[in-house]
Amino acid sequence: MNDQKPSQPAILESAVARAENVLNNSKAGNGPSLLEALISAYARIALLEQATKESQPENTKLTVRQAAIIGAYTGVLCGDWVDMVEYIKSKIPRLSNLDRVELLHILAYIPEKELEEATKSDFLSISNEGQS
Repeated sequence: MNDQKPSQPAILESAVARAENVLNNSKAGNGPSLLEALISAYARIALLEQATKESQPENTKLTVRQAAIIGAYTGVLCGDWVDMVEYIKSKIPRLSNLDRVELLHILAYIPEKELEEATKSDFLSISNEGQS
C-alpha cells in the first residue's frame, strides 16, 4: 500500500479536471446545477488549501529577527521597516540615539561595508538556526 500523499500540483490538476467535468455535465443538463458545481469547487479549493497548509513545515516563515537581519545585510526589505531599523541601531552603537526618520536619512551615508560587517555574523547564523 502506498502511503505517500499526491503532490500539490497533482491534487490541483485533479480538482480542476473534476470541476471542468462537472461544469460540462451541468451545461449539457447532465448532473448538478451550476450552483452545485460552484459549491463543490469551493469545497475542493478549501480542502486543497488545508492540505497545502498541513504539508508545509512549520518553520518555513522568517522570524521578525531573521527578516530584520536579512534586510540590514542585503538591503532587501523582507519584513517590517521598524524592526530592521531597530536591529541596525543595535548593531551600530553610534546610531542608537537616532529616531527612525533621522536614521532613514543617515542610512544613505553609512558605507555598505560597515553595515555588512556589523550584520554578517548574524546573517550567516540564520542558516544554522533550528539545526540542533
